[in-house]
Amino acid sequence: MQARLAEDGALWVATYGGIGRYNGKKFTNYTIRNGLSSNLTYDIGFFNDTIWLIKRDGLDVLGNNIITNTLLLY
Repeated sequence: MQARLAEDGALWVATYGGIGRYNGKKFTNYTIRNGLSSNLTYDIGFFNDTIWLIKRDGLDVLGNNIITNTLLLY
């Protein structure tokens, strides 16, 4: 499990059950129901307004509240 602080002050947490975002008031969880390729997330990276999610099966990208499965490894 990894936790990263974004430039906007939100805390992002990579967990075995997806990713979580805490903005200081509200906690939001993203899972496969929201489009993640898997719930198992190893780490989180930030680039501009895009959040890169290092997953068991590859990379997912979260930008503009849309999750894209960028690279899937099988």
